[in-house]
Amino acid sequence: RFSEIFRLKLEHLDLEKGYINIPAIIAKGQRDGELLTIKLFPNVLDALKRYLEYTFEKDLNPEYYLFFQNNDKLNASSYSIFQHFYRDALNEIKDDLGVEITKTPYGLKHTGAKRYIENAKTKNYSSYTIIEGIKQQMRHKNWSTTEKYIYTDLGITMDTTVDFSFE
Repeated sequence: RFSEIFRLKLEHLDLEKGYINIPAIIAKGQRDGELLTIKLFPNVLDALKRYLEYTFEKDLNPEYYLFFQNNDKLNASSYSIFQHFYRDALNEIKDDLGVEITKTPYGLKHTGAKRYIENAKTKNYSSYTIIEGIKQQMRHKNWSTTEKYIYTDLGITMDTTVDFSFE
C-alpha cells in the first residue's frame, strides 16, 4: 500500500531474512498493534538491494526513509513523486526490452494476486487455501471482502460446488 510504502524507513527492512517489517503505526487498518511482516520475492529483494546500494551507497542510517524527496532522506516521498519515477522506469523497460507495461502502480497488486491464484491452481491447492492466501496477501479482515475482490476486481469466477472449487 502506498500509504505504507512512503512511510517505510530503512530500519523496517530485514535484508538478511528478506522481509519488510511494517509497524502498526504506519500499517493501514493494523489496529491490533502488531508488527506486520512481508516476505519479499527473491527478485524483488535483489532489486531492493540494488536500489539501496545506488541510492544510499554506504550511508544506511535506519532513520532514513526508503523513498524520500528532494535529496532529504529524512523527508518521506509522496505518491506524485513516485508516479514520476514509475513512468520513467516503464519508459526504460520499453526502450531497453521493447516491452510496454501499461499497469498503474496500484494495478500491480492485482497482477500479483492473479499470479498467485494461477500458480496455486497448477499446484492443486484447495480453493479454501487459495482464498485464504488471497485474504492474507491483501490483508482483508473477512472473507466477503476477499470474495468481492476475487469476483469483481480480478474477474475470476468461482463455481459454487461443495468445495468451492475454481474448476
